[in-house]
Amino acid sequence: MDLANQHKPQTIRIKELDALRGVAALFVVFFHYTMGRPEAQWGFKLGVTGVDLFFIISGFVIFMSIRKVASATEFAVNRFTRLYPTYWACATVTFIAQLIGNQWFHHTNDPGMVHYLVNLTMFQHYFKVGDLDGPYWTMILEMVFYICMFFLLLCKQVKNILLWGLGLLLGIALYCMWLETYYPAINWDFVYWFHLFTHFPLFLAGIIFYRIIHQEGKWYS
Repeated sequence: MDLANQHKPQTIRIKELDALRGVAALFVVFFHYTMGRPEAQWGFKLGVTGVDLFFIISGFVIFMSIRKVASATEFAVNRFTRLYPTYWACATVTFIAQLIGNQWFHHTNDPGMVHYLVNLTMFQHYFKVGDLDGPYWTMILEMVFYICMFFLLLCKQVKNILLWGLGLLLGIALYCMWLETYYPAINWDFVYWFHLFTHFPLFLAGIIFYRIIHQEGKWYS
């Protein structure tokens, strides 16, 4: 028996995750479709939680993926090739649609080539450039999360990820209960530069769910 193949992680498609992605997508679609409409009062305004579900799923999937890579470099390449080509295509379609729409309706607020190129980096938040389209705000959160996972891999700290996560949760609690009230200027700078801060508990929840499933409940091990 080939021992190398014996210990090679198997790629298994988790259909339940696909179903949850579908539910989350429907939540978001109905939320946006009913914004400012009476139908939003039928419960569709709660569809904003679909984004939270996406972040939880992302925490689960990304932690699952880092258990299957041999190095931090492999993880970075996998994430880049998986995200950027699709994102570039979407951003380009959005940019062209805005140009055509502005010409059609005689608007003068074209995004401009610099705006478009900065958005292609996915880090427009740090360049203080607006998103080409509102929903793109979630991408920087994903990217900062990936960067954190990259450095944990690089420093061989994945095994301690829950300790790091709990430490950050304590920092979030400190921020919410004290710093935000008494030192708002300092906090704002910190949260701006570590943009994942306010959404990290959702990603951590996904990681914990993964550990529960694959450690038979011993998520702390």
